[in-house]
Amino acid sequence: MSRNMIAALIGILSLILLVVGATLYAVNSPYRSLTNGLLVLGAAIFIAFVVLNFKAITDFSKKRSSRYGVNMLAVILLFTCILVIVQAVSSRHSHRFDLTRNKRFSLAGQTANLLKSLDKDIEIFAFYKRGATERNRAQDLIGQYTHQSDRLRYQFIDPDQKPQVAKDMGITSYSTVAIVCGDRKELLTTLTEESLTNAILRVFREEVKAVYIVQGHGEKDPESGEIDGYSIMKKAIEAENYTVSVISLFEEESIPDDCYILLIAGPTKDYFESEIEKIKDYLARGRGAIFMVDPKVEVPNLQKLIAEYQIELDDNIIIDPFSRIFGGDYTVPVVSQYESHPITKNFNVATFFPLARSLRINEDFPTGTAAQYLAKTGKSAWGEMDLDGIKLGRAALDAQDVQAPVPIAAIGSREVDLPDSLLAGDKKPRSKIIVFGDSDFAGNSSFRISGNSDFLLNTISFLAEEEDLISIRPKEALGDRIFLTASQGRLVFLLCVVLLPLAVISIGTTIFVKRRRSG
Repeated sequence: MSRNMIAALIGILSLILLVVGATLYAVNSPYRSLTNGLLVLGAAIFIAFVVLNFKAITDFSKKRSSRYGVNMLAVILLFTCILVIVQAVSSRHSHRFDLTRNKRFSLAGQTANLLKSLDKDIEIFAFYKRGATERNRAQDLIGQYTHQSDRLRYQFIDPDQKPQVAKDMGITSYSTVAIVCGDRKELLTTLTEESLTNAILRVFREEVKAVYIVQGHGEKDPESGEIDGYSIMKKAIEAENYTVSVISLFEEESIPDDCYILLIAGPTKDYFESEIEKIKDYLARGRGAIFMVDPKVEVPNLQKLIAEYQIELDDNIIIDPFSRIFGGDYTVPVVSQYESHPITKNFNVATFFPLARSLRINEDFPTGTAAQYLAKTGKSAWGEMDLDGIKLGRAALDAQDVQAPVPIAAIGSREVDLPDSLLAGDKKPRSKIIVFGDSDFAGNSSFRISGNSDFLLNTISFLAEEEDLISIRPKEALGDRIFLTASQGRLVFLLCVVLLPLAVISIGTTIFVKRRRSG
């Protein structure tokens, strides 16, 4: 092998090393030492090549053809450098645009809020076989999370190649994801945005707050899987990392200290004075409660308690003809108007309340008491006071009815006096109640409809003083499909597979023949 050949090979080797090193740097490779080593070695070999062959390079550059070649090479190198710089900048300062109809490749608001609030490092270990199709989908989803927060790190592990690591993590099947924060760990066998967000929430939160659902007066049953049951709601609350328990106020001496949210949903019988006193004692600790009272139900003792927060329940049924557009009954009012409040911040989805009553706020607030509406119906609804007329099917808007927009949810709060040892900060503690004129919107048949679940879960987060988690929660991805008839399918086949290729071939053949004849 001649000396010139060896010199040429050395020059080519230096260029290869430089190109590989620059490519690894541009794609933000995690192998920093290897990237830097390739760049330094390539630069050193290239400098040595130029020094050892300086005279030959000088003589070659004096030729006219060489100058043209050098100019072309310079243009190519300049263009390549521009591409490398653009890629390097974009990899470090990237922005994503999701143009899909249902924002399939964007994280939900709650997920984004949770990731911004992370103050601890969380590691995600994804155990997938190399080459598995679901591995790429998992990498895309987890990549969206790490793009939002520097507190997240992840790695993909093949259980067949590292069985001991899988065993130590408690992995027993493929396609399992482990989320680890300190000594807390969650395993997922089904990876979706909803499951991953909830798992991160569970390992991130150190304190698990309790929700107590009152039973004993005909309220909705959190264990029931029937249409009017609350089992779906209970699972959704537990997925938000709360514990859900049932309590009978008649049997308990007091509401437990670990209760952060007391939920009374759809009572059909009134509460005893002693039970009301227990609720008052609970609220006096600065805690929160949710009251859902259906129409045509008289619970005077409970209504008197609610009235202490300047909220009153109307004896009517809300009628909304607009709901017929969605295939619902006219007694299912549609709510899309929300007042400014942390619960409804950025909340822009409709909610549906089957068979609801309206609320009123008494504006004459005593000192230390405040109240405001949360949700109202649209302009087409009204609160029908003639309940007998509804039974006969002759409901009509008149002067005695509640005019639109009709309030359907409200929040009230009162200042409470706590011992100095229980005070947190300088802010005066307040008890809070949130009142809904309906309980069916959270039942199994309606909980997953539109924004119903988000509205209730936002309410839970607010009362639990976790406002950073209030947002729109992850939803199941929708599949966009096009259904073609047999004739449409044949037309697409003929157009794409037969006619277009034939047109390209015909045009090419025609041009070739003309050039042959003219040449």
